[in-house]
Amino acid sequence: MKSPDYRDPSQKESTLNESIDLEMEHIKDLMTIFNHIAILIRRIQPLSPLEIDDLCKFCKRFGEDYRTYFPKSPIPPKLHILESHVPDYVKSFGVLGLFSEDLIERCHHINKIFDRIYSAIKEFEKREESKQKREEGANLVEVTKIKSEVEQSSRRSTTDNNQKQVLKRKEEKVTIEWENIKRVKNLENNNIS
Repeated sequence: MKSPDYRDPSQKESTLNESIDLEMEHIKDLMTIFNHIAILIRRIQPLSPLEIDDLCKFCKRFGEDYRTYFPKSPIPPKLHILESHVPDYVKSFGVLGLFSEDLIERCHHINKIFDRIYSAIKEFEKREESKQKREEGANLVEVTKIKSEVEQSSRRSTTDNNQKQVLKRKEEKVTIEWENIKRVKNLENNNIS
């Protein structure tokens, strides 16, 4: 097989496109495997022995495929944890969703938002005190009641209002279609006369 002539721009572009397509296929394969892993990892109910076995196989396969697809890439620490430690943890505890970092990440995200809101307060103690007061205020019974009422009133009714809107649209369509039929008949009558 003749090696590509990289001085020819069309061959260079073609080779580059093929390389990108191949990389995308590898990433797609890895993401498919990772999707299976993520579903099992996030469960908070105990996994069955079959699910534990599947999770261990998916973790091992993900690591192997990563090394095969990207042999020159270093192994990220999270991949090492996924491949080497997650199977041991799930065998020991039977579930991993209870140990998830999702809540911590969410709290961190919310804390960062509050940091930006209160960033004008330069004194650390006052800034933290203001954030704490806001949190306490949000947990007051009256505030949670008002939040609940607002959420309920802002929800769209899925019964009466939606059914009325659907019927109204159908009536409008029928009316438009009927008017179009009348126009066509009028045009036909005018052309015949």
